Amino acid sequence: MQPRKGSKKDGLVSHSAGSSELSWNADHEPAVRVQSGDVVTLEVANASGGQLSRESSVDDVARSDFDRVNPVTGPIYVQRAEPGDALRVDIMAIDLDSWGWTANIPGFGLLADQFRSPICAFPK
Repeated sequence: MQPRKGSKKDGLVSHSAGSSELSWNADHEPAVRVQSGDVVTLEVANASGGQLSRESSVDDVARSDFDRVNPVTGPIYVQRAEPGDALRVDIMAIDLDSWGWTANIPGFGLLADQFRSPICAFPK
């Protein structure tokens, strides 16, 4: 079976190809199917779901669609794995992007009630 949305070229599951969901759910079709022992590279979006970039501002954070934040990449289906099996996953490398962001947003997240207006940082 071909991947539902993502690509599996040389074991790549790319968020840019749309291989993500906005919830954990066993009913989601796999983005890719692999054999035990396969090496898979995941490209994931930042927590904004691609809504923010290095040129973004605090106003962009305030205008974000919070129904699109915190995407999860996958799911990945491991052939012959059964419910209840323990799977070993080795993280071979983590490559970071050249920029990032962080924010405290009124009404959203752990500190939701502590902020009246958004505060964010876009370190460059």
